[in-house]
Amino acid sequence: MMLVILVLVIGLATLELAGTEVKLSGNHKLALEALYLAEAGVQMALHMLERDPAWQQGYRNYPLGRGVIKTVTVTHEGNLVTIESQGEVLGVGRRIRVQLEKVPVPFTHVIETNSLDLRPGAMVMVEGDAVHFGDFALAHGELDALLTVEGSVRLAGGRFKGAMAATGAITVYPDAQVEGTLISAKEVSGVEGYAGVPVILPAGSLPPDLHWYYQQPRFPVEEPVLDLGELSSGFYIAGGDLTLVGQNPVSNYQGSVAVVVPGTLFVHCNLIPENPELDTLVLAAERIVVSPWVTDCAGIFLAAEEIQIEGGTLSRKLAGSLVAPRISIGPGQVTLSYYPFPGAHLVKQPQMLLQVNKWQEIMLMK
Repeated sequence: MMLVILVLVIGLATLELAGTEVKLSGNHKLALEALYLAEAGVQMALHMLERDPAWQQGYRNYPLGRGVIKTVTVTHEGNLVTIESQGEVLGVGRRIRVQLEKVPVPFTHVIETNSLDLRPGAMVMVEGDAVHFGDFALAHGELDALLTVEGSVRLAGGRFKGAMAATGAITVYPDAQVEGTLISAKEVSGVEGYAGVPVILPAGSLPPDLHWYYQQPRFPVEEPVLDLGELSSGFYIAGGDLTLVGQNPVSNYQGSVAVVVPGTLFVHCNLIPENPELDTLVLAAERIVVSPWVTDCAGIFLAAEEIQIEGGTLSRKLAGSLVAPRISIGPGQVTLSYYPFPGAHLVKQPQMLLQVNKWQEIMLMK
């Protein structure tokens, strides 16, 4: 979401400067603008590191607004990455240094899909980055998200909030409500937006490779029903369709667990880790269906074909990542939030999360 962040950073800078112009001297105002540019340079580097954890090319003399991102340097030392970024406006410069740690996690996005389908009455809030590989269309429901789209966008109806960046054109029709920022590498029509801005897609993992799980040491599941509370760390492979249940309303799980189904996996219970910092649950299947009465889930959902969140429950929460070629969400309020689960060994290709350890301004030498 680099471009979204850049636009929001510059927009925020403009608003703040407009509100404090009387209080600031000329040099102070330029220094504040330069600081925003330095922060934007860090965000640009973070975006490239999300695509390639070994990236170190940096930037030099990148024009933005009425100033320039003078330099952005990236250095690697083991699992640590240091970014230094300098912004400059009319000869006034500011520099910041950020130290990050590369942490392997199953996924870094809350959603990765080729097709996100909101049914009439669906109200979806996405807390974390979402990636849509392919053209995106919204005709029903409400979507509040930070969404990057590889392709064109067609907002024919429903309501969109948040920020969206697309490699293709964005078209907004009269029946659609837009209360957010739209960015397109080509054009935005129907509402105000930012056009002609390069949009770079993060790396994706579609479709999930379920065959990898069959090569791991595993526990066979012979019954069509599996009790979540009876599982310990390991890979559980079903022989066909499977229903996941829990004996208690809370339905806690412990350890690093992967449940793999060569068919449809029906989730009939809440999925709550005993310790979110240690426990991880991966559900991998051809299709995953989350029942209407399930209100609280935390884990990694991988489907080779589709994830279906059935409607009917007024409010529900899912924390983790949803990865599937198609994700369908029924009516009701759904909050999808990202959580950095630790079970990188439970997926074929872990992704790298950049965790900020230190963020500081450093003095420029005269």
